[in-house]
Amino acid sequence: MTPLEEQVSRHKAEHPGVLLLIEVGYKFHFYGEDARVAAKTLNIFAYQSRNYLTASVPVPRLHVYVRRLVDAGHKVGVIRQTETAALKAAGEYANDGTGTGKSSSLFERKLVGLYTKSTLEAGVAVDPSGGTNDRGETAGAGDGLRTTGVLLCVAESFESSTSTRIGLAAIDASTGDVRHAEFDDTQARSGLEARLLQLSPAEVLLVEPVSAATARLVAAVFGEGKGARVERVAAASGYADARDAEKALERYGETRTRDDHGNDAVRNEKERKEESLEADGERRRMNDAPPVRGQTARAVATAFDWLKQFGLDGVSRLIRENAAFAPLAGAGDGGNTMRLSPNVIRQLELFRSSEDTHRGSLVWLLSANALTAGGARLCRSWVAHPLTDARE
Repeated sequence: MTPLEEQVSRHKAEHPGVLLLIEVGYKFHFYGEDARVAAKTLNIFAYQSRNYLTASVPVPRLHVYVRRLVDAGHKVGVIRQTETAALKAAGEYANDGTGTGKSSSLFERKLVGLYTKSTLEAGVAVDPSGGTNDRGETAGAGDGLRTTGVLLCVAESFESSTSTRIGLAAIDASTGDVRHAEFDDTQARSGLEARLLQLSPAEVLLVEPVSAATARLVAAVFGEGKGARVERVAAASGYADARDAEKALERYGETRTRDDHGNDAVRNEKERKEESLEADGERRRMNDAPPVRGQTARAVATAFDWLKQFGLDGVSRLIRENAAFAPLAGAGDGGNTMRLSPNVIRQLELFRSSEDTHRGSLVWLLSANALTAGGARLCRSWVAHPLTDARE
């Protein structure tokens, strides 16, 4: 194998299950099975080059192809060159002392971005020149399969043969909203189905062990390319004991000011007083907030841990804010909103039309008049949770 192929092999071993785009010169290359998948998804040509099947896309179009691959349900990693030919040549001048300036050695490359459906909008900018991961050109822009950027984590425990305790954590990394719920559900999973339809998540994490009823429901709702990416989380990574998850959430809620070396920063008297007042306010907010326990704790802690690999673990800091970290609407509002059944949601075509697409649904019609993404999310919330009191 060539030095480049050996480097590609190392990256593949370090990032299993990730479709890698590797920068080589003025193009991003796919290698092996990744090239086969990319050729089918992006409608590009794949060819055999030495030991690897290879496909490539131009650097300026990276944001377009990353979004298309993510929309197709793949977990995508971007590996960039971390040095230029000029810098490498200059470095070799300094290192070898010969003055030849040979620059034939392999460029260093590293993973700079990792993206899935629920993390693309909030992730590291695909374009290194700055900006955000805007919609660009997507392969399925017109079908409207993905209507939210929510990551939904589902954890469950089996209370009896007829009842299952289910905990949910719904996180929108692009807005910082974290919503949670816990409820008992029947074998038909009608409660879980209603919440899946209302949330329309971009990505679903199922924490092992997963019951057959839950697996069947998720496959029925999101299977066969219906918009959401589904991934299972091993029990060891999903806090098999809920008490461990509760301790992890306590650690996420802790705040300490540190300097660049990891040491406690030294602050002046005024800063210490301000910090003390802020800490008192945080303690009051934490005391007012309802405790997160059991399966909800498992779901929330697992979701926070999972977001770390994308550099989005900062979302976990919002656990101290009641506005950002709160129960799902309908779960703790004192009965002020309706709890819609799955049958009502489907028959009224609230979120998906009779043809099982977002286009043609009530949410699609109302959101068309929204001027901002925030307005569209608010319209969706109104439809998902109708008020029971006309005075509100």
